[in-house]
Amino acid sequence: MEKQEAEVEFDLVELLYRVFASWKLILALCIAGVLIAGCCTHFFITPMYKASSTIYVVTQKESAID
Repeated sequence: MEKQEAEVEFDLVELLYRVFASWKLILALCIAGVLIAGCCTHFFITPMYKASSTIYVVTQKESAID
C-alpha cells in the first residue's frame, strides 16, 4: 500500500478577497491590540530611566578695538 498525498491548492485572489471582506474586523482587532498594549505599558510597567538636559549659554564680550 502506498500513501497518497493529497494536493492542496490555494487561490491567492480568493484568499485576498476573503481578507479584504473582513477588513473591519482586522482593523478593530488592531486598534484593540494597540489600546491594550498602551494601557498595559502605562499602568503596569514602571519607567526605568530618566533623562534630563541642561543648556549653558555662554556669551563673549566684544573686545575694544584700539
